[in-house]
Amino acid sequence: MYSILALFFQRMRTPLIVLISAYSIAILGFTLVPGIDEDGQAWTMNFLQALYVVSYTGSTIGFGEIPREFSSAQRMWTIASIYMTVFAWLFGIGSMIALIQDSAFRQALKQKRLERSVATLDRAFYLVCGYGDTGKALVKSLIANGRRAVVVDHDPEAIQALNLQDHGIDVPGFCSDATIPGHLIQAGLQSRWCAGLLAVTESDRTNLGIALSGRLLNRNLTVAGRANETATARNMKSFETGFVVQPDAAFAEQLTRAIAQPEHFWLHERLSGNTEPEIDRIPTGYWVLCGHNRCSRNLADRLEQAGIETRLIAHEDIDGPLPEGCVPGHSAEAGPLEAAGVGQAAGLVACHEVDSENLSTLMTARDLNPDLVLAARENHMHNRALYAEAGVIMDGTITRQVVSAFRPVLESSLAATFIDQAMKRDTDWVKSCRKKLEQAAGGHRLTWWAGRISRNRSPAIVEAIDQGQTVPIRVLLQDPNRAGHSLPCVAMMLRRDGKDRLAPDPDTPLESGDVVLFAGRRGADHLMRATAFESSILQFLITGRQQP
Repeated sequence: MYSILALFFQRMRTPLIVLISAYSIAILGFTLVPGIDEDGQAWTMNFLQALYVVSYTGSTIGFGEIPREFSSAQRMWTIASIYMTVFAWLFGIGSMIALIQDSAFRQALKQKRLERSVATLDRAFYLVCGYGDTGKALVKSLIANGRRAVVVDHDPEAIQALNLQDHGIDVPGFCSDATIPGHLIQAGLQSRWCAGLLAVTESDRTNLGIALSGRLLNRNLTVAGRANETATARNMKSFETGFVVQPDAAFAEQLTRAIAQPEHFWLHERLSGNTEPEIDRIPTGYWVLCGHNRCSRNLADRLEQAGIETRLIAHEDIDGPLPEGCVPGHSAEAGPLEAAGVGQAAGLVACHEVDSENLSTLMTARDLNPDLVLAARENHMHNRALYAEAGVIMDGTITRQVVSAFRPVLESSLAATFIDQAMKRDTDWVKSCRKKLEQAAGGHRLTWWAGRISRNRSPAIVEAIDQGQTVPIRVLLQDPNRAGHSLPCVAMMLRRDGKDRLAPDPDTPLESGDVVLFAGRRGADHLMRATAFESSILQFLITGRQQP
């Protein structure tokens, strides 16, 4: 991209040449055309006098005939100079106005302003590539949690929507192609404050290219991407993309847990930063899946692995060749729904990629079986109110799946490891974990953070350990401002020597090099850091005595 100065001189070259030439000719003429003084002697202006006269003449100010009264020849040259310089100015001013209105020049100015705004950021920010429904929700979530965001999207309307949105703080938006590495660098990819790169466009190929650029150009940041296809997800993971989410697969996992493992479903929702789920225990029975696509295939595979029978309704004209056992027809019509046994089914999932088709299917199914549990793959967030009115208990929006998966990871990279391992534990362990979270944080949204026991991150704790003191995890869970009270948080995982221990005992002594993952209410992490940094606070919590 041209620099502002280069673009200016490229567009203004001719007007500037005309203006400089006009002034040069006018000045030269005044130094050559003779005048007559009071004694009748011929005289000519020097360069400074000529420049002075042309300066006020060209600007049409008109101070008079200086330094002496002009001769007829000088007055004729003055008239010629006025017209010459005025027309030169009109040409130059017109060209300047045209340049200011030029879209390329305005875009270059805007680009420079954006680059300056990114360069002045003095705290961690996340680079969000793609400002569709998912990008909007991610930016909103980041800002709500006190983080900064920079957006890159090739669509001018998306950037305009970003600029019109009141986020309370400045969110720079670059209208450029995120697959071009140079554009990512301009948006701050290599800035020391860039904490993460989030590839959430609707194209797998684009997200793959963005993730690859991020991994190659800045190995210190977290790279997270959305992938619709399994092959894309595997490709991203092959070059160590930090976190990859497949929305349809995530929805299948979520619905299967809600049906087969309700305690695991509740815990997963809370750990993902969502509010407490309001889904009652779902009755057992078979489920009807409407539409033959990636979403329904993921659901069928996952539900059948959990021992839950599924029946598929699809139309060959829309969904392509139908699998064996499929009920052919439009799922929005009563005939195919009745043929699939919707009257006796436990639930139905509308998986079509068109929201109107899904909503029509849900309405018809509810008329046939008022007790049917309804779920759907919601394709666009602006139809959320319609799905809620249709009685959907669980939405499979891509936005919700991506944001729920990304949110814990962006707060702490260890959160994804804990959630993955927690979902493999038995029901008793999950209930115990749920009870601890309820006691500590209540119904508040959980925030994740990790604390490393090192001289840089927790100098007070390392000093105490070096002096032979035992510092248990419990000390970090105490409120330094209120003696005898606990912080609203729970120690979720202890990583020691590369091994993870879930839900560690609060009496476990800390060692140098440990990393402890916590989850709790927002603000508890700041109080905990005070304990880790201030020896006086730490000793008070350990001994119960105020240090001198």
